Amino acid sequence: MSVVVGIVVPDGIVMAADSRTTYKLPHRQRIATYYSHKLFEIAGCAVGAAGWNQLNGRTVAAQLRRFKPSAANLSPEDAAKEIHAYLAALYDEHIQKFSNQAVADDSPAITFMVGGYTAAHEPALHFGNVPKLVVEAPDMQGKTTPMDLTINQQLPNPMNVIERYGTRSIGNSSVIYRLLRGYDLEAVPMALWSQLGPCTPIIPYDVFGIQDGVDLANFSVASTIRMQRFAWGTVGKPDSDGNTVGGAIDIAVVTEDGFTWAKRKELHTEAQFVEQL
Repeated sequence: MSVVVGIVVPDGIVMAADSRTTYKLPHRQRIATYYSHKLFEIAGCAVGAAGWNQLNGRTVAAQLRRFKPSAANLSPEDAAKEIHAYLAALYDEHIQKFSNQAVADDSPAITFMVGGYTAAHEPALHFGNVPKLVVEAPDMQGKTTPMDLTINQQLPNPMNVIERYGTRSIGNSSVIYRLLRGYDLEAVPMALWSQLGPCTPIIPYDVFGIQDGVDLANFSVASTIRMQRFAWGTVGKPDSDGNTVGGAIDIAVVTEDGFTWAKRKELHTEAQFVEQL
């Protein structure tokens, strides 16, 4: 499991992800690595992936680096569709070799988000699931899916936040839900969301700059890492979080000027690693 956060502000898109990969064994969970890459630049967009680490003989990171988009620059919707077709074909090949690893119809092997600029020159996020064809571009107020983390649509909008701005996440999002929504969307029945709306913090995304987005994205992933250090899940779902998020935090930014890395882990020697501890 991973966590990938996407934040849309007027000046662009910020995406952040952790670096830990875990494997769930029959009676325990093991950390495989602290150095997985989960963010990528594809066709001028930022792309983040969560879920499976391995796909058809390579890491998902390696497969995405091998992906060849149809153009040097794509809208997030077109990029999401092309990435989905590419990963779905690899998934089918993988399952032909390992049929026992096929996921249930309602359980994706890989979830991804794509951040970039639309044809109308607006910053936007699109999402996709593999293998099932799900490519969505909901507004940032949660009208279409429960993944949104901004002001509850059932409430008045006291800060007049523009709906196309906000925070979305994929992967292990429970800590982020509690921080930025005020309650855990995965633990609370949907019928109660409107009653808990007053708990939601007011975050004025429409006045944020890119640096604010970078700071909030880093805060969201870092808080998940630190909370998992101390919390063993929740009373309702003991050990549900499973300490699955960790390692370095990578942060990518897309503006009208293009893609850039705000923070990215680099190769280093063991001595340098010890110095960082």
